[in-house]
Amino acid sequence: MPYFLESCPLCLQRLPDVAHVLSRCPGTESIYQSVLGTSAAAFGWRGSGSFIFHLFKEAASEELWGMQLRYVGSCVALAVGRLNVHPLNPAGSVPEPTDQVESLTTDSE
Repeated sequence: MPYFLESCPLCLQRLPDVAHVLSRCPGTESIYQSVLGTSAAAFGWRGSGSFIFHLFKEAASEELWGMQLRYVGSCVALAVGRLNVHPLNPAGSVPEPTDQVESLTTDSE
């Protein structure tokens, strides 16, 4: 099994990396708008190198942290879902984005 994709399953760009899916792929632009929405300014411009830095840095609030998790998860799920396209299911097995983010902390912390 190769350790890379020959092309992006969303836009067919050759040899994409994770940063492509998260910050440059036109196939994930709608996720950027729907998940980050008006808070997108906190993360910087989507096509900039600093966008990835801000996306993975510690969030200033739980709300922003949840947005970061939803955005990354939704983009990766969409791309991976398109890898599993079957002739009987041409849309692929793409899960719908969710607004629910489970807390990664416990009450005992």
